Amino acid sequence: MIKNWKWMLLSWLICLPAFASNLAVSTPSFLVKQFGYYADNQFIESDNVPYVIGQDYGWRMQVTPNIQSIWIEEKFTLPKAPATWGDDVPSNNFRISADRKTATVRLNLFPQDGWIYHDWTIAKGDPTGQHQINVFYNGKLIAAFPFEIQANPKGEDQ
Repeated sequence: MIKNWKWMLLSWLICLPAFASNLAVSTPSFLVKQFGYYADNQFIESDNVPYVIGQDYGWRMQVTPNIQSIWIEEKFTLPKAPATWGDDVPSNNFRISADRKTATVRLNLFPQDGWIYHDWTIAKGDPTGQHQINVFYNGKLIAAFPFEIQANPKGEDQ
């Protein structure tokens, strides 16, 4: 009897990656945080991000089946290299391309009510212009988010 139980468990574990590969994505959207609403996390859908130091922006999408955690890879490409990529410390989960225009981040996300998300913040020295965030699951592109960080009309940081 124990022998059969172990065989069933082994069979289930072997099939587990097949279940995980059937991930479905719906309602992907790109969001920009509205200033003045920090406590409430008020985001609006837009593909235009104002260049304001501290401005948050990012993406979200619904995934099914609703799982406890998911590893994704995000490739974030800028029109030119920024002044810095934060602490610039490459690791297994964070890589910067040789031309310093693309960061690849591996994230373990924990869906909340089936939703996953990731956001970034504008820092001094970030370039304006067209940007692209591509999100991959198991090596497959599951969402692409082209957007523009718009120059401040006054030509200065706010």
